[in-house]
Amino acid sequence: NGKLIGLMRRNLNDYSVQMGYKYVPTIIQGKSFSFPKHINLYGLWENKEVIKTLKKVAIFESEKSVMQCESYFGSDNNFAVALGGKNISNEHVNILLSLGVEEVVLNFDKDFDDLKSHEAQRVMQHIVQMGRKLAPYMRVYTTFDRYGFLEKNDSPSDKGVEALMQLFNYKEEIRNVSW
Repeated sequence: NGKLIGLMRRNLNDYSVQMGYKYVPTIIQGKSFSFPKHINLYGLWENKEVIKTLKKVAIFESEKSVMQCESYFGSDNNFAVALGGKNISNEHVNILLSLGVEEVVLNFDKDFDDLKSHEAQRVMQHIVQMGRKLAPYMRVYTTFDRYGFLEKNDSPSDKGVEALMQLFNYKEEIRNVSW
């Protein structure tokens, strides 16, 4: 309903980040403002009318990408949401179905240097696994960077609107992805 559901903060301690605590709940006066990310999509409230109209959604890992897309395309054309992580839950699938989504573009970070590396294969396998959760209900594409538009750890939105549009133009349907 557009109300605040929780607060997260980014951990600046390198050791904590390396241990897997990059984002942690915000604690104010002893009260934790954590929330279940697996049942929410960042940006959904602001962008749901565009998503319903287009019957299409672009899913990113991070909240930053949703804000970047708004700056690129404007609030009237932003169909981006973020997982706040790397996994699509059954709740996410149900949310998208309730909006009538027919097409999804998965925009996961480029967590590899070399396209032929084990890391690249692992990233693609994860994307395909996440896409298969959605594929029974809608067409699913990925903007997996085979073309060198991005650097390691970049989100597809990090290099500007031109690079993002190129990735959208080269998107591959999950059922057709070959590795």
